[in-house]
Amino acid sequence: TELLRRINWWVGLDILFLDEIDKSSDTPWAKERLFQLLDQRYVRAIRGEALTVVASNRGDDELDGYLKSRLRDHRLGPVVYLNGPDARTLMPNGYTH
Repeated sequence: TELLRRINWWVGLDILFLDEIDKSSDTPWAKERLFQLLDQRYVRAIRGEALTVVASNRGDDELDGYLKSRLRDHRLGPVVYLNGPDARTLMPNGYTH
């Protein structure tokens, strides 16, 4: 019940950032919850009501078909690929933020 309440809250946000989406669980239950969230966010985005930023360590060719299709919808804006070394290893010693 709590997760469904949170999904509804996340759906209603104007802006939502989803980091490391490729790290989510692969169980059927988890995939269905992720689909519900992303599908409802997609509908709101098409209407111009919300923005969802998705970060993944996988290319879109490696993502599930429904997510790949939605990410490639040009009405939503560009997909930006940031390839490079892990930024954590580039942080100077003593950096705390």
